[in-house]
Amino acid sequence: MEKFNIPTNRELKLAILHLQKKYPANSFSGNHIDIFKECINSLGGDFYGAVQLFHPKQRKIFVRIRNGDSFQTEEQVNDPTQYSYVPKGWCESMGRAHIPFNPVFYASDKISTSLLEMKKPNLKKYYVAFFLTDEILFESYRFVANKRTGSSRLSNEIQGLIQHVKDEHPNYSNTEKEDILNLIYAWGDIFTSDNYSLSSSIAHGVLNYANGKYDSISYNSVQDLYGINYAVHPRLANKLTLHKVMETILIGNKPKIKRVGELNKSEKLTWRGPNLSDKPGYDPLLPIKFDYLW
Repeated sequence: MEKFNIPTNRELKLAILHLQKKYPANSFSGNHIDIFKECINSLGGDFYGAVQLFHPKQRKIFVRIRNGDSFQTEEQVNDPTQYSYVPKGWCESMGRAHIPFNPVFYASDKISTSLLEMKKPNLKKYYVAFFLTDEILFESYRFVANKRTGSSRLSNEIQGLIQHVKDEHPNYSNTEKEDILNLIYAWGDIFTSDNYSLSSSIAHGVLNYANGKYDSISYNSVQDLYGINYAVHPRLANKLTLHKVMETILIGNKPKIKRVGELNKSEKLTWRGPNLSDKPGYDPLLPIKFDYLW
């Protein structure tokens, strides 16, 4: 593989400071793709990250949670589209991984992570929605390596990145490999910072323009250092299947599944009481290692 210009750690820090000063958090002015390209040029002229391709084909699980008080009618509760991403016309604000009027499907890989992402510590009623892919080769652009990473689980992800660098660049020196890892960390730090002007521009570029338009971005949760979040482009999100929804209430600090909703022939949710098939290990589409509320 041909070598590229790898910035030093000092050069990376100066470049990030310049970008943050030029594009203040949530004070956007300019073209998102131009900002994305400027980030690339400022960080050495190469968009270097890590793409995770899962082998063999598998069914990917995404978790989304909705505040129980956010529904206005029971008809909305029964409407499966209410648990997916915000419609384009309603997506007026900028978020970590989307620009206005370009929504993405935000999800987590754990229930506990999704709850923390809600940022509502006094939430007493919520709906846990499980979305599934078909069995596919799931490819995700990863921003999981950054200074906020604090769990052994994500440390294993980073060890995988280190091995990836070694495998992809066998004729690089140890110093150059270290600089590449610093570059990966720099991208991760920017993406998980509070500067949505930069992170949304990067996400928009990754999902729509970079290296063949990735369908998904994975990044570690800022609210939960043990969890991973996803930003999924609508072209994949629209193919997901809503497996089930669990209406959950908190009794004290203990969650209780009140009822379970599943799609009927009319593409609406039909509700029933929870049963053994909803418990971990009994539902074949939700593996036993998946963290659960019961």
